[in-house]
Amino acid sequence: MQKFPVDYYSVSAIVPEDGLSLQHEHFMIDANLRMPLNEESKYSETMSLVADLLIALGMSELGKLELYSATDLRAPGWSFIQPITTSHISAHYFEKPGLKPHIHMDIYSCMGFDWRKAIEILERHCKIDDWYANFFHRDMELRKRTVWMMAGIGNDVQEVNVLSPTKIKLPVVRKQVKVPVHS
Repeated sequence: MQKFPVDYYSVSAIVPEDGLSLQHEHFMIDANLRMPLNEESKYSETMSLVADLLIALGMSELGKLELYSATDLRAPGWSFIQPITTSHISAHYFEKPGLKPHIHMDIYSCMGFDWRKAIEILERHCKIDDWYANFFHRDMELRKRTVWMMAGIGNDVQEVNVLSPTKIKLPVVRKQVKVPVHS
């Protein structure tokens, strides 16, 4: 695995004594799988995947895991959403005939997390093959926003490209908009 400087892995701040540091981080991965997932055990396997993600990423459930089977059988599969106390984890799994089975997952949290752990969990549960991902660190200050684009195979992160307003020149657009006041 190619090693990257530690700041490539997380832009999360040091967590303060009260335990909460709002980070607004969003990880999105699109991965081909080496083999199809088991349709008959999809709920228990999804529960296990989500439970491992929650533990590894230090997140907590907010509500019940919801799983929905595909209604368009041209692309059979299922989708799930797990509300967490800091936002959500969702994914869509498809087995389109003629293509490798694939999963598209989003993890959004107001708490910082290590996206590498999500890749490790996905590899263990879904046997991911080639994948592409984005990691966004959102902030209302442009200079603090960062976008990472990455690619890999299984647990192996093969490429990471970082876009940061401090590294590229972006025009700052400030436009005043009148918002009507309703009484």
